[in-house]
Amino acid sequence: MKCFKSDCIIFYTLFLDEKEMQNQINNENLCDFLEAKICLVLNLPREQEYFLRYSLSDSGNAYHCVLLDKEVLASYVSNATEYLSHPCFLCAQFVKEGYALIKDWNLNWVFVGFKEQNIVDFYTLENLDKVCEKLELLGLDMFWLWEVGEIASLENEKLKKLESKFLMP
Repeated sequence: MKCFKSDCIIFYTLFLDEKEMQNQINNENLCDFLEAKICLVLNLPREQEYFLRYSLSDSGNAYHCVLLDKEVLASYVSNATEYLSHPCFLCAQFVKEGYALIKDWNLNWVFVGFKEQNIVDFYTLENLDKVCEKLELLGLDMFWLWEVGEIASLENEKLKKLESKFLMP
């Protein structure tokens, strides 16, 4: 399945102060507020249009936000051979809670955290060595693997070593 590249996905956890959270409790324009705030923080062009998905953090003082630039996405469908999605969004249908390591059609690795089928963590990885670092940092004892793109033999060896860390003695 062809998809857009993971570098089109902007993930940011936006922490709000108490006053901002109170102002947003019944705000019908929460999506617009979050988008404007993220554009300001990340210095993204405000005149661009974005798709925004968000979920409230467990702490209740932050929103996990995923932004996709509509203009960049439009460039992917110009020849109609690619799907206007990414495996991390499809994976959310299967991984209710936990982390998934995904290799997409563009041969990019991403490591995505889900809670109640919402993306709450997102890492674009240069290589599989970075997965081990993230696993240790996050203290995870399991994750799912979703391979859409082809796994190279060297990557396969690294995955087997990684898998051995999770096998029961």
